[in-house]
Amino acid sequence: MIRSFLAYHQKYENSELHIVGKGAFGEVLKKKYESYGSVFRWTKYGDDLLNVYRQNHVLILPSTYMNLGDWLLTRLWQRVCQC
Repeated sequence: MIRSFLAYHQKYENSELHIVGKGAFGEVLKKKYESYGSVFRWTKYGDDLLNVYRQNHVLILPSTYMNLGDWLLTRLWQRVCQC
């Protein structure tokens, strides 16, 4: 996904990739792609995370343990209970 985004970013230079959540490779990816600077936005939580979801145009959910239904219910519950 990141390599595909980088190819896309060459054509659309104002694009950004927001990577959120707690993945097993988060720190490895941050180090590997730190030279790209502001092209990538890394993990945010709470209200910051909700704002990221609101501001973006595309959601890609490559999770191996959470399906779209679970993800949506979690986001809705966070919004209802403000947690």
